[in-house]
Amino acid sequence: MDIYTILSSKPHNPHYINRYITFIEQCQLKNVDYEGYTEKHHICPKANDMFPKYESFKLYPWNCAVLTARQHFIAHVILWKAFPTVNSITFAAHSLRSYQNKKINSRLYESLNKEFRMLQSKTTLEYHANMSGERKKEISRKISCKAKNIVIAKTEKNDIIKVTREEFIKNENLTGITKGMTTMKDSEGNYHYVSVEDPRIKSGELTGPNKGRIFDDTVRQKLSKIRKGRKLSDATKEKMRKPKGPQVIKECPHCNKKGGASSMTRYHFDNCKNYQN
Repeated sequence: MDIYTILSSKPHNPHYINRYITFIEQCQLKNVDYEGYTEKHHICPKANDMFPKYESFKLYPWNCAVLTARQHFIAHVILWKAFPTVNSITFAAHSLRSYQNKKINSRLYESLNKEFRMLQSKTTLEYHANMSGERKKEISRKISCKAKNIVIAKTEKNDIIKVTREEFIKNENLTGITKGMTTMKDSEGNYHYVSVEDPRIKSGELTGPNKGRIFDDTVRQKLSKIRKGRKLSDATKEKMRKPKGPQVIKECPHCNKKGGASSMTRYHFDNCKNYQN
């Protein structure tokens, strides 16, 4: 079988194809009486973008090279140099960058890693560009269903873990990952993710992210359009009426009214109608 003719049918570097074939032939001769650990290598790669029809060693025994782990590693590096624009070859070489504890030098790794990332980005963009709208919806539904019952929680030791919603509700030692944290803004417009007890909030150094923000008419119209005609089910309305967790009850010293902390802070204390300076 003329392996060179088969390999050269793909976009290639002739110099490295010759080196690759010579290397495989020399390894085959050298390994005739070798009794150590070996691996089977497809001389003509079996990837879908190369030569998948020659995958079977049973049907095409000439396509099988018995190599040591080190030889197998080198063979993939030479293949990558022979076919630098073929995705599967680059991916295979990249996956072997620390295979069997065989490290590659820094220059080769830099070049290989750069090519790998470029091809990976290109492949991802092409995949999404060719994806039908129905397929995108199907993937979104799968991701949504998988994530719906998973909660990222924080333990008493501040370890971040993933648990089911049922486990989160039953375990009193777990709290939400964002509990006690909030996003605030400084005077220069920089955002900070801080604890609600941060002294900069009480001093006024940090303010709410939307304070002072002015929405133009275009944004207001978009927000109005999104919300207009929105109908909520009775079950959703009932959920909105109930507090999400244990509610802190506060009492206003000016009118002696009691209520939830958030509502009381907003409408009472210094904002109470009975408050007199």
